[in-house]
Amino acid sequence: MKKLQEAQVADFIDMHAYWEHPSFPGRSWSRTEWKIRNSSMVSDKKGGTLPRFGQHRVAGMPLTISEYDHPAPNFFVAEMFPMLNSFAAFQDFDGIYQFACESPYNSGMIPGFFALNGHPLKQVFVPAGSVMFRMGAVKPSVHTVQLGLPKESVVKELVKTGNNLKLHVTNMNYVWDAAGSVNALALIHPINVNTKAAELKLSEPVSAPDGPWISETGEIEWNNKDSINAVYKINAPAARAAIGYIGGKNIDLGSVSIQMDTTKYNWATITLTSLDGKPVEESSKVLLVAAGRVENTDWKWDEKFTTLGGEWGKAPSRAEGIPARLVFRDMEKFSVHALDSAGKERTQLKVSKKGGDQIINIGAQYKTLWYILSR
Repeated sequence: MKKLQEAQVADFIDMHAYWEHPSFPGRSWSRTEWKIRNSSMVSDKKGGTLPRFGQHRVAGMPLTISEYDHPAPNFFVAEMFPMLNSFAAFQDFDGIYQFACESPYNSGMIPGFFALNGHPLKQVFVPAGSVMFRMGAVKPSVHTVQLGLPKESVVKELVKTGNNLKLHVTNMNYVWDAAGSVNALALIHPINVNTKAAELKLSEPVSAPDGPWISETGEIEWNNKDSINAVYKINAPAARAAIGYIGGKNIDLGSVSIQMDTTKYNWATITLTSLDGKPVEESSKVLLVAAGRVENTDWKWDEKFTTLGGEWGKAPSRAEGIPARLVFRDMEKFSVHALDSAGKERTQLKVSKKGGDQIINIGAQYKTLWYILSR
């Protein structure tokens, strides 16, 4: 109902969302009594937070996301920016904002649920996310599937499932379901709502894919049928990424292969983004980011890893080093350096050659989450 009001009187539509927002079983917003489910959005068979944005987009109006986060201390925060920014670029949204940036900017530790400041996994993927969304490395699609939702039907349809409403949860997905939508739709096509339609109906029939969800542009692929093997891939000329349970797998991304070692958790996010807008094969600067879990020193989890209570630990925060082998096929010669926390070149990595391939190995020995490939 609020979005209908915005459509009538506002200049744009705005949405908020949080993946695994903390719940407070006792006192609201308690720093000691709270819980999270602590799961990866990559594994969510309904698409996590992402479909709801397009489900509320009104045809012909800009859409912004002015609050978004994967709150700490979730183990899987590294997925946030690559998934959100690539999806927003594909849907051609108009603005996205992470909540929130506070001060001090660099305290050396994660200070709370939503802070960008002090959280290595949020900070380190900002440049990669910017390349995907602001620089347009992931291209928008054009074949829109539209939900016809007559203005006079809005209240009736929302009341049917109003009992499902709770904090940061919408029931608009039930309206889409009633019209014949499927969970995968928002990853396959851009979507929006036509409030001037004559009947509740999708602009065309849709069906659930048998295999992975693949965007019509071919640049995004989400395989979430098996939760413990779920992988979200981005394969665009200037942006490549493998997100999720990629340990022990060979992820083929065109001219690049990512082969992460088997680890205790087998989960990571690895991105390659061109900083000059050129394809990875031609770029003079390619940023490589590889990250898994991160925690403050002396975090004290409960047995189920659902709460820290008031024990948020202390500085420094500590990050998991991701061991992986990256193979680049038929590319011009490049050099690779590990970067320090300020993004300055530090240790040079060995680049091996095998036929037309160039191969690099990354891991905890370099004590970094990011690297730069230079030509």
